[in-house]
Amino acid sequence: MRRPLFLGPSKSKMWYVPEKKEPNLEEDEFMEGRFENYRAAMRGIRHFLRKEFNEREVITFDKQEEQDAQDLIWMADEVNKWNAEIANKRMQRQLAEQKKEEDRIQSLMEKQTEERLQKAMEAEQLLMKEKEASVNFITTENLDMEIEKMLDSRSDYNFAVTLEGEVLAGENPHLEPKWQPTPNPKRERAS
Repeated sequence: MRRPLFLGPSKSKMWYVPEKKEPNLEEDEFMEGRFENYRAAMRGIRHFLRKEFNEREVITFDKQEEQDAQDLIWMADEVNKWNAEIANKRMQRQLAEQKKEEDRIQSLMEKQTEERLQKAMEAEQLLMKEKEASVNFITTENLDMEIEKMLDSRSDYNFAVTLEGEVLAGENPHLEPKWQPTPNPKRERAS
């Protein structure tokens, strides 16, 4: 870290005077010759550039405008070419995307058609099952007969079930109980 300038020299260096180095005459002579060569080369370059700038033809304002107009025309042509290329690429990309979207919609429609057909077949099968089960349905034609059958049949709801699943008859043992036990596999294995 450097010692700040406002502190001045340190006490150990207060009266120190560095020894003066002896000049190297050979090196100074060599460097002076090199520096003279550099200055001569720079003078030659400056002289050459002045001569060139003086001989150069000065472009008039009209020539400059004409050159600018040609540059603008060239730039406009380049921009139009680039725009045409980009428009062509965009059109190809949009056509590809449109075809891909149409294919996706077509496959989706086919899938939906298959699903509808499947659902229609399932509904038809369900309807066939319902028609088969409709033999047991109560209709207006067989309503009186079903009412008579229900009035004639009696059920006993007053019964008990043992832990083993045995049904004990209630008040009317000759009537069939409304509930029938199902075999319990856990109870059978425990026996």
